[in-house]
Amino acid sequence: MVDLHTHVMFGWDDGAGTIEDSVAMARLASDNGTRIMAATPHLVWSGVTVDPQTIRDRVAQLNERIAQEGIDIRIVVGCEVPALWDHFNLIKHKKVLTLGEGSALLFEVPSHQHPLRFADLIFQVRMTGLTPLMAHPERSTPFLQNHDLFRATIDESIPVQITAGSLLGAYGKSVGGFAWEIVRQERPIVIASDGHGVEHRRPRLGSAHAMLAGELGEEAADLMCRGNPAALLEGNPIQIARISRKAPPEGSRGLAGRIRRALRRD
Repeated sequence: MVDLHTHVMFGWDDGAGTIEDSVAMARLASDNGTRIMAATPHLVWSGVTVDPQTIRDRVAQLNERIAQEGIDIRIVVGCEVPALWDHFNLIKHKKVLTLGEGSALLFEVPSHQHPLRFADLIFQVRMTGLTPLMAHPERSTPFLQNHDLFRATIDESIPVQITAGSLLGAYGKSVGGFAWEIVRQERPIVIASDGHGVEHRRPRLGSAHAMLAGELGEEAADLMCRGNPAALLEGNPIQIARISRKAPPEGSRGLAGRIRRALRRD
């Protein structure tokens, strides 16, 4: 699998503190079936903007260490850029790192505010030649409160990244329900871990993939966890999953029960 949203880069934000922490995260992700992992530190942390070369250097150090450890995973560079007009000039002048230094940008949907002219901001980013990957919109309060606002703001042609933990109920019932609503829509979906460590918010995609396969089919799960994220890294077109439109099953044998069992495994 390919995980395009993690905080595996050490020594910057609320993710890995040391390179040893980064190695432990990489090992956990690899053991769970991830083969490519993007280091996407927050663009701004404690009022300081990360230098792209710092990300490149630390990712190079990490790849060297995990190769020495024999861990079957590759780390690529990236950056989590807040979807705010404040950062548009940095984006426009190519001063932020894209995923794998390609044309896809991890664009963080704000948690508590709806930016002024949000749809126009997304459009302007696309006009620079970049493909914004909208990070975890299911956890955005304005969208949670108004699902129609989500549909009106984020065009169905724009790739959306849903957090694995959201699908598994880690952020509560409302977020989980919205996440499942989004993955069933006719839009290109990417599943990522938003992994921060090995004790909490772990970089694991396996349980989410299994849940998606059970609900939407193996082909859809593979596309969301493998095909689409790989395509974004390679600059290839992303796709909309062909999924079953059957009504979700009810009761403990249905989705809720499978989520509880998946959380116990995870």
